[in-house]
Amino acid sequence: MSLFKLFFHLFFLMEKKQFPEKGFRPYSRPLQIESNQQIRKIAKSRKWKGKGSKADPFIIESTEIIFRYIQFTYINLYVVIKNTEIIGLELNRCQNFLIINCKVNNLNLSACSHIKITKSILYGTTKLKNCNLSTMKNSTVYYLILQQCFNNSIQGCKIPRIKNKLSRANQFSNNELSEENKEKLTHFLSSYYLSFVIFSIIYLGFFVYLTILITQILPEETLFMLFVPLFFIALILSPLIKFLKKIVFAREKEPNSFL
Repeated sequence: MSLFKLFFHLFFLMEKKQFPEKGFRPYSRPLQIESNQQIRKIAKSRKWKGKGSKADPFIIESTEIIFRYIQFTYINLYVVIKNTEIIGLELNRCQNFLIINCKVNNLNLSACSHIKITKSILYGTTKLKNCNLSTMKNSTVYYLILQQCFNNSIQGCKIPRIKNKLSRANQFSNNELSEENKEKLTHFLSSYYLSFVIFSIIYLGFFVYLTILITQILPEETLFMLFVPLFFIALILSPLIKFLKKIVFAREKEPNSFL
C-alpha cells in the first residue's frame, strides 16, 4: 500500500470515528455558494425543497451523505439545514439560517445575524465573529469562541469550553457552564487586548527614547525640536486612551448576562 493510500485510509477512519452512527459517505464535493442567485440555481439542480422565502425556506436535508464542507456567503434568503452531518460549515455575512438536529465538526459564523441553531451537536470549534441577533438553543457546543459578538441568545446548551474576545450584551440562560467559563464571559479584557496594551506601551516608549536621543544630538538652541515628536506622541496617545476607555467601560454598560 502506498503512503498516499495509507494516509487516505487513516483520514477516513478519523472522520468515521466522529460520526459512527450512520453509514459513512463523506466524499461529496465541497459546496460553495456566494449569492442568492447561485443558491436558487443550486436548489433547483439539487431539488431542494422550498423557494427561499420565510414561509417556504430552502431545505437542505441529508440522512445518508455527510457533507465535507459547505460555505455560504452573502445569503439573506431563508435556509433550513436539518438532519445533516457536516464536517465543515461556514457562513459569511449571511442571515435567516436555521440549523436544526445537525452534527457539525467545525462551524464558523462571520458577520452574520438572525441565525438559529437548535438541537445540534457542534464538534471541534464553533466560532462566532461579529455576529448579532442570533440564537443557539438546546445544543452541545464543545468549544465556543465569541469574538466581538453582541445581542445574541444562548439557551439550554452544554458548553465545556468557551473563549471570549470582546463580546458583550449576550444573554445566557439555563446553560451548563462552569464557573471558569462564566468568568471568561464576564472578563472583558481578554489576553488579546492585554497584548495590544503592552504593544502600545512599547510603541510609545520608542517615541520617548527617540525624543531623548534627539535632545542629546541637537544643540541647545534647537531643543524646540523636542516638541515635534511629543506632538506626534500626543496624536497617538489621545485616540488610544479613548479606545481603551471605551472597551473598559463597555463591560459595565453592556455586560453579558446570565439567567
